[in-house]
Amino acid sequence: MFVEKMGYIVSRQTRDVDGYIEMSLFIKTPQGTVKVLPDRQLSVFFTNAPLTSLPQDVVGVQCTESHYRSFDNEPVVLVQSHSLTLHQQMLNFIKQKGYAVFEEDIKAHNRYLMERNIRGAVRFIGVPDASEQVFRQARVIPSNWQPEWKVWSLDIETSVSSNTLLSIGITAKDQRVAFVVTEQSPSSSLIQRFSDEKSLLLAFIRFVKKHSPDIFIGWNLIGFDLQFIDQRCQALGIRPAFGVNGESWSIRSSDNQGKYFASIPGRVALDGITLLKVGGYHFESYSLNHVSQEILADGKLLHGSERWQEIERLHKEDLDAFVAYNLQDCDLVMRIFEKLKLIELQQTRVDLTGIPLEQTGGSVAAFENLYLPRLHSAGWVAPAWSNDEFVASPGGFVMSSIPGLYKNVLVFDFKSLYPSIIRTFHVDPLARIMAQVMPVSVEVKSPPSTACSRDSCSWVLGRTLSSPARYFASTGW
Repeated sequence: MFVEKMGYIVSRQTRDVDGYIEMSLFIKTPQGTVKVLPDRQLSVFFTNAPLTSLPQDVVGVQCTESHYRSFDNEPVVLVQSHSLTLHQQMLNFIKQKGYAVFEEDIKAHNRYLMERNIRGAVRFIGVPDASEQVFRQARVIPSNWQPEWKVWSLDIETSVSSNTLLSIGITAKDQRVAFVVTEQSPSSSLIQRFSDEKSLLLAFIRFVKKHSPDIFIGWNLIGFDLQFIDQRCQALGIRPAFGVNGESWSIRSSDNQGKYFASIPGRVALDGITLLKVGGYHFESYSLNHVSQEILADGKLLHGSERWQEIERLHKEDLDAFVAYNLQDCDLVMRIFEKLKLIELQQTRVDLTGIPLEQTGGSVAAFENLYLPRLHSAGWVAPAWSNDEFVASPGGFVMSSIPGLYKNVLVFDFKSLYPSIIRTFHVDPLARIMAQVMPVSVEVKSPPSTACSRDSCSWVLGRTLSSPARYFASTGW
């Protein structure tokens, strides 16, 4: 029997299961977070290879003519695969024959959501399992349901001298606890004592499973706290089963960029430093002590480059002071998030652009989510990645200054200058192509002498820019 629910997408993933794509949407509902599996999903890309050159007898692959065209004004073929493995094999086959592929890097779950104009809030129907934690044969559409997040502020303390985990602190509206490796008898109910790291980590995994937070927050949360927990789990042979249904998390780093990412099925990890930068906040130092002093007029109980020695001493000699230090860091992060409304900021970005809740950056992904569906509606597919040398567009002219003291200085500042230029000159990838392939349309010459079509059907970016304005008008911002 089909059941209908409202919810908000917490995380998403796609993988191969028994030779077929399994797309999983972890959705927070009023009853808790559930796993939703949309029915009959395919991995999709386009190519300019002739249909006759593509294999027609591969089980699990469908190649068909489409009504779309590439930016070279050529018809393209739609290639649909039942698995990610077949998707990659078809890509390799077509590239080896020297043909181009388009939109091959769009993940199946992102394409599914963007083409249905789904951002965060959803309404879905599906067939639940006996536990009502997994819904299959699901259909998902947008909604306006707003969640009440269960947020945990997390901070760990480690031993620099032995590279081991000493404690994990958690604060939330309904939680205040420290998991500590110690031989001392705890004098407070806030402290849960363990004889070794393995016992602590296993207990913490059970604790997360029992109380099921939606969002972990912290300071350098992924790059330090979660990464260190993950390393200790690996060293001790523990599966990091922090997902909402006991799935393993994935902590990874980008190549040579110093960025870290956490994928936790059904949960999200948000770092305070990253969200401050996304929100346009600037500080001389982004250390927790400096930022909390600036925003809260409060700070860490210990600070300085050598504080690790005092932390290890407190851990051995004064357990209450050690735990107070650990939980104070959690409190500071929670108070910063609440005062600056950083989670609300991130959710607004999701509601506007459809990026994953866990993705704090990604202007390219945000643009693709908004632009591609409109581009497809116009009958075109996005161009392929080019390895040609990048040629930058000329920037705005900046006059050389003449130092000195002046009276009656006039300052001219154009609000929304770039959006105004885009609207005035119809600066748009599709409008530029339309001006080349359909010269009968009205054109306008933009500053770099690039022709862009004035035809309203070709101006996708203008409608894309209007979406945030409509959103803020509807929410009263």
